[in-house]
Amino acid sequence: MHHCKVAGVIGSEIHFELLLPEKWNGKFVFGGGGGFAGSIVNAAQDFFGPLQMYYATVGTDTGYQT
Repeated sequence: MHHCKVAGVIGSEIHFELLLPEKWNGKFVFGGGGGFAGSIVNAAQDFFGPLQMYYATVGTDTGYQT
């Protein structure tokens, strides 16, 4: 599965990674981190496989770095 990974920072504290599939279906799903704040977590990618269904997805560290 080919995709583009975009890493960035919102403000000065919230780090994120966006995964955008090459054949994007125009839809987006956000993967929350639950109790794993402190690193970039994309739970949607880990559990639901949205890239295989051509969804863009993103995860953040919620502004907390360990």
